[in-house]
Amino acid sequence: VLNLTAEGCNAFIGGISSNYNSNCLINPSSNRVVVEADEFDRSFLQLRPTYTIVTSMDADHLDIYGDGSRLASSFLEFMGLTKDGGVLVVNSLLNISGLKHDQEVKLLTYGMEDPTAEWIASNPRYENGKFFFDIPSHNYEKIEFGVPGTHNAENALAVFALCTTIGVSEEILRKAFRSYKGVRRRFDFKIRRDDLVLIDDYAHHPTELRALISSVRSLYPYRRITTVFQPHLFSRTRDFMEGFADSLALSDELFLLDIYPAREEPIPGITSQTLLDRIQLTNKALSSKSDIVRDLKSAPRDIILIVGAGDIDTCVEPITQAYSV
Repeated sequence: VLNLTAEGCNAFIGGISSNYNSNCLINPSSNRVVVEADEFDRSFLQLRPTYTIVTSMDADHLDIYGDGSRLASSFLEFMGLTKDGGVLVVNSLLNISGLKHDQEVKLLTYGMEDPTAEWIASNPRYENGKFFFDIPSHNYEKIEFGVPGTHNAENALAVFALCTTIGVSEEILRKAFRSYKGVRRRFDFKIRRDDLVLIDDYAHHPTELRALISSVRSLYPYRRITTVFQPHLFSRTRDFMEGFADSLALSDELFLLDIYPAREEPIPGITSQTLLDRIQLTNKALSSKSDIVRDLKSAPRDIILIVGAGDIDTCVEPITQAYSV
């Protein structure tokens, strides 16, 4: 862990910040800390946040929670831990009817093109190689954000809403958003040329996959998308088999690697072949970490997505090098 200084706060996040080349920022002069909360083992219930942003409560980690309703209950419990006088920012699509809401906590809702939300983002777009979106609900136009994609614009909206509410100036926010380089393995451009785009991403849940592929499609509507995906966990593949099949079918072609087991033992009948058979896609095949460069180079490629949360990251450099010569 590197000791770095970031003006105004400390931070501990789940990925490596491309701006600071670390996941940990330490500023002894600041009493603020930004934490990326982790619901996996309910560890987020140990936090007592002053300001809380909740982007999603999608069913996941069912090996821990058993079912989606228990996961949702834990998220509601987490939201309820927000301190008096704090701010809770929640995606407008989430059902928080069971939240025991403290009147001393300010609740804000946000959403992309959602008229029911208090904070609304719209018109995500590329202009002259830069990514912009608008916030018509509060009369902010042409917000430049350093990382493209509709889902990134929506996440940025949540941050904009919170920071504006607690008194951060528009000028500072716009400057920060422009300079934001993202997090490694989150919509991480490795190659961006006229003839080839190569993007590395950590997506490992059907909703994340759908957001990634849909965002790439919106940025490059007339180009062919090849996805290389490594499923993560046998239980997740089993629990969300149909969701994975539907999301991956948004690609034009697909290479599927073996399931990364992490902490799990194999589950009978749950394999990458099982998933591949469910995907309604003509151009699809199994591959492996040792063969993927050869398989990709066997035909011309336009846009390549390298996706997954296991050790597929070890394929990123070989693939990048193969297309850099």
